[in-house]
Amino acid sequence: MSTHMATAPEQGSASSGDPILEVRELRKRYRADGPLVCDGLGFRVERGEFVAIIGPSGCGKSTLLRMMSGLLAPTSGTVALDGRTISKPPPEMALVFQDYTRSLYPWLTVEKNVRFPLAGDKKMPAAEKSRRVAEALASVGLTGFEGYYPGALSGGMQQRVAIARAMAFQPQILLLDEPFASVDALTKEGLEDTLLDVRDRLRDAGNTMLMVTHDIDEAIYLADRIVILSKPPCVVAEELQVRLPQPRTQVETRSDPEFLRIRAYIHDVMGLTHQRQAVPGQQN
Repeated sequence: MSTHMATAPEQGSASSGDPILEVRELRKRYRADGPLVCDGLGFRVERGEFVAIIGPSGCGKSTLLRMMSGLLAPTSGTVALDGRTISKPPPEMALVFQDYTRSLYPWLTVEKNVRFPLAGDKKMPAAEKSRRVAEALASVGLTGFEGYYPGALSGGMQQRVAIARAMAFQPQILLLDEPFASVDALTKEGLEDTLLDVRDRLRDAGNTMLMVTHDIDEAIYLADRIVILSKPPCVVAEELQVRLPQPRTQVETRSDPEFLRIRAYIHDVMGLTHQRQAVPGQQN
């Protein structure tokens, strides 16, 4: 047994106000006689929050995200957006996938890729669409690349295009499925900071972000709150508030004692530091 015992960060879910997203008693089996992927999973996301969901490999994080986005029906339980049960992808929500090579249309330019979600809105003036596209590209540092095709861009730049496309759509809530897992470490740091910059610009509008990631450090660096899932069939093991100074920077934030304390505690919760010891006064 490890002699290390991490001090628990501040625990608890978001405030008791009306959540923008609420997951209620979700259960999922892929076959009627198959094993449960999740079993009574539930949590809330408040408007304007950045929530990260982490858990052991294979615990059902991506399955959960697909149910929250309306791409996959739960076996039982519900997901509600602004109090309305989600049964199909809602127009107020956008999803950024891990595999940017499949999320962009290679035959369309960067500008047309970002404009694509707006094409079906016949009521929106063309000038407003152009304004949104220009602002979204500027927010991810891609002004000047409007005429490029995805194949001419690096992986990190392609993922920026995917984020810009979601932001041009101006969703109430943005879901991200391990969006930086396919890029190198240096590119990943730049994309993390880009995402925080975008979030800061849209904070006053109540923009909400929810990200699934396997990377503990990434979750701490980006999120206001972390939801930790258990091994399958997964439930919410714990929810932790992340009280780190803003704005966050790669060097200072990651060396902050609070950052290191939260990381050590999450390792204990997930069983990555040998065998977890009980933390007095905390609920498991």
